[in-house]
Amino acid sequence: EHDAALLRACAMLMVHCERLVPLLRPHCRETHFVEHYTRYALPEMADYKEDGFVLWIGHVQYLPYLLQWLVHHPIGREVRLLTDIDSEKGWLRARDNAARLGLPSDLPDAARTLGGHAVFRWSERRQQEMMRACKAAIDVKHTELFSQHHKPPTKVQQYVASGIPCA
Repeated sequence: EHDAALLRACAMLMVHCERLVPLLRPHCRETHFVEHYTRYALPEMADYKEDGFVLWIGHVQYLPYLLQWLVHHPIGREVRLLTDIDSEKGWLRARDNAARLGLPSDLPDAARTLGGHAVFRWSERRQQEMMRACKAAIDVKHTELFSQHHKPPTKVQQYVASGIPCA
C-alpha cells in the first residue's frame, strides 16, 4: 500500500511469487506471475551421498537469519556457507540484520567462519563443485520480513532440479 502510487504508474508488473499477484493486481491490472529460472542447476543430477556436509548458498546479508535459525534448530551436521564475502554493502546489511535480530553485529568483513560454519567465496564454478559434493542443502527464509516471506524458493528449485535433497 505504501508504494501504491508507483504501482499504479506501471503498465505491467511481472513477479516471481504467486502470493504477490493478488496483492499487486488491485494497483496494476497487468500483473503476471513468471516462473523463476534454474540457471544454476547442475547439468546432470547429483549422486546421492550417505555422508557429507549441508550447503547453504545466499547473499551475505542473509547470513544472520541463517545463523539465528541454526542456533534454534541444530542439524547435527557440518554446514558450509557459500556467499559473496567480498560485498562491502552486503556486510553492512548483514550487520544491520544481525542487530535487528539481537545477534552480535560485529561481523567481520570477508569472514572465513561464522557461528562455527566455514564460509566460502561464491563463484559459479565453486557453486557447481559444492552442489556436486554436498549431501544436502538448506534454504532459510526469515518470514517475518515481507521481502523474505514473498521471496520465491529459487534455490530450492535449483536443488530439486539438481537432485540434491533439501529443506
